[in-house]
Amino acid sequence: MTTEKMEWMVRGEACDACNSPPVCPYWWGSPVQAQLHGGKDHGEGAFTFNIREGYYGDVDLSGLLVGYGMNTAEGGTASQDPWNAILYIDDRADDKQAKALEDIFSVKCHGPFKILKIKRVKMTFIKQAIGPMDSPCYKHTVKWEGIYHLETEPLRAMNGQQRTISGMADNGLVYVSRSVVNKYKDTDLPRSSWDAPGNSSGAFEFYLNPSKLYFGP
Repeated sequence: MTTEKMEWMVRGEACDACNSPPVCPYWWGSPVQAQLHGGKDHGEGAFTFNIREGYYGDVDLSGLLVGYGMNTAEGGTASQDPWNAILYIDDRADDKQAKALEDIFSVKCHGPFKILKIKRVKMTFIKQAIGPMDSPCYKHTVKWEGIYHLETEPLRAMNGQQRTISGMADNGLVYVSRSVVNKYKDTDLPRSSWDAPGNSSGAFEFYLNPSKLYFGP
């Protein structure tokens, strides 16, 4: 039995971070801590997608990175307003790959984001296992050259294992971490900069295809 190939797909691991304490309240659909956000229910953050496997037609997308720098809407999830975002494309992508990633992440699967601009940038994504080999925890280092720098450390449960929460859609897991470095600056985003270590970060598996257009777990 043969399985018909999809028009496109990407899968891998995503890492996000924001300027709310762990765990980011937007995972729960609740307001942010207004006292930490200028008295308003809004926040800032970034998502990075490490594509381990993917294609768009005959264009191979494996090994490339994509990211969003974003501002949540004032009023949070209750406002129903989109979140302003800039889409960043790995500068290792050639023209065909970049066009494919733009279509996937700005048209087909842009999530809650209103894309203001699309930029090419040098990007790196490093995942490291720490702790016992039979139950490792994970830390991440993400860099978008000249724009974003994230380093995380795992939040551990009493048994030493990394804390997790259930995903929103497919009951996947989000591995919960805390940022050690969390810096962003791009004046093309309305709330354009933050330096907010010690706040929420999460990592999760993503799988996007024509039948699954939501990147959360």
